[in-house]
Amino acid sequence: MFRYLIFAAFIYIAYKIIRSVSVRSIEPPDTARTPIGEDMVKDPNCNTYIPLKSAIVANIKGKSHYFCSKECEKEFKNK
Repeated sequence: MFRYLIFAAFIYIAYKIIRSVSVRSIEPPDTARTPIGEDMVKDPNCNTYIPLKSAIVANIKGKSHYFCSKECEKEFKNK
């Protein structure tokens, strides 16, 4: 009887290890995630959405614009 308990414990531990490894491989990398509820803004130059916290803000003609990079800001200003 004791052997069956040891065998069952071994199977359970192996199952947990295999499951944790397989779940990690399915999840996207952390860099692709944004916190739930984080505001996203659209870059008017390249039309990509970026998190508000990492956007470059420029005040152009009295209006705030959000850019993904300095290059997009320059291109937008030159249009």
